[in-house]
Amino acid sequence: MQDRKTKIFPLLFILSFLISASNYSQNQDSLYRFNIDMSLGYGLHFTDLNFEGLTTEQGIFSFRFMWQPEHILRIGIESGYLPLYSLKTKVFDTIFGSTDVFLTLQSIPIMFVSATEVAKNFEVIAGIGGVILISEVNSFGNNVRSTMWSNAFELGTSYMIPIGEKYKMGAELKSFYLYRLENFYVSLQLTAKYDFYSY
Repeated sequence: MQDRKTKIFPLLFILSFLISASNYSQNQDSLYRFNIDMSLGYGLHFTDLNFEGLTTEQGIFSFRFMWQPEHILRIGIESGYLPLYSLKTKVFDTIFGSTDVFLTLQSIPIMFVSATEVAKNFEVIAGIGGVILISEVNSFGNNVRSTMWSNAFELGTSYMIPIGEKYKMGAELKSFYLYRLENFYVSLQLTAKYDFYSY
């Protein structure tokens, strides 16, 4: 009888430990998450160009797909649409005659980024990669479009407030340096973050 009791108590102890461990693992937060950040706002391109009709402040949007292996670090890919400037001038004189000119320079970033939470709800964002520069000129009734690549890096900060179990909202301030143009681009955007998968 004593032998049976001495065998049952260890088995009950092991069984209760396994059940409690299973419950704990189900209740604790997932350590790994995938999330997406969507941002809308305005950007300002700092350029040396100085023409009447030049616009360097325009609406922008960007998005990031991020993997979050721990609470303070996220890594992923960022892209979006960053219009750098547009120029619209009437009766522009050239060696070929006079014409109205409409010129735009836009960019599509492709960046590898990391975001680190340095304080509660505050993140520092850093990225390296490049942008696809898309220039378009409309003059003399013709439209000419060309693309080129420029290396770039970005640095910024964001403040995000939880508004649900999987959602956060806030704002971010970022700066890009474009090597080919040798100038900066600064953006201020409203941002929404959604955790769409965790494991």
